[in-house]
Amino acid sequence: MDTLLKIIFIFILIYYFFRLFGRYIFPWLLKHFMKNVQKKYQRNFDNTSAKKKKKGKINIDHIPKDKKKKDDDFGEYVDFEEIDK
Repeated sequence: MDTLLKIIFIFILIYYFFRLFGRYIFPWLLKHFMKNVQKKYQRNFDNTSAKKKKKGKINIDHIPKDKKKKDDDFGEYVDFEEIDK
């Protein structure tokens, strides 16, 4: 009987721990995590070249590789006429 009461007491403690964790600790952790992510993205945005650009100056960040487009790659053009019914 003594072990049964200990097991019930442990389950009750676990239940209340998860209730308190879900109600108070988890939202606090989530808020703290989101605040850190927001600071990280803000810091990253501040370090981009958006603020370093001078007015009227053009910067090219990405130059694509040369790809030769052929007209044959697009398929064959089919002329069609609409038929009135």
